[in-house]
Parts: sequence; C-alpha cells; structure tokens
Amino acid sequence: MFMRHSTVGLMPSSGEGVNQVAYKCPKCDWFILFEVRRPVEEIKKILERRGGKSRLIPLDMWTTHDESELIKEKLESLGYV
Repeated sequence: MFMRHSTVGLMPSSGEGVNQVAYKCPKCDWFILFEVRRPVEEIKKILERRGGKSRLIPLDMWTTHDESELIKEKLESLGYV
C-alpha cells in the first residue's frame, strides 16, 4: 500500500481539524481513505510544515519503489503525471 494523498483542513461546524489519508495498492488498485479528526492546533502545525498547502501528494514514494514503473503507468493513464 502506498499513500496516495493526505488532505488536512478545519471543520468550522465542529471546531475540529481533520486529516484525510488515502492509500492505494499498486498491484490491485484497492483504495481506502481514513479520516482522522485532530485538534485544530495540530492541523495548523501540519499546514505550517506544508507551507500552507492542505494537500500532500508524495510523488517521491511512487518513483522509488519496486513497483514504480507500474504505478507511473497507471497514474499516467489517469492523467496524474
């Protein structure tokens, strides 16, 4: 399983922060998304570390693994790379 992306943000209605982390299998394409609620202060720290960007897409992970060519082909077919 590879992390596909992580998205953090604030939920004004509940006063909480949320971190959504998505994983995908390069062989079978199984995909799962976890939603982790965190204190607002923690989400703000994550956003600060990311330079204010709410979405993190770890492209380096997809290019350094044994399955990198398979992953690259699938991402290109979906228009990601």
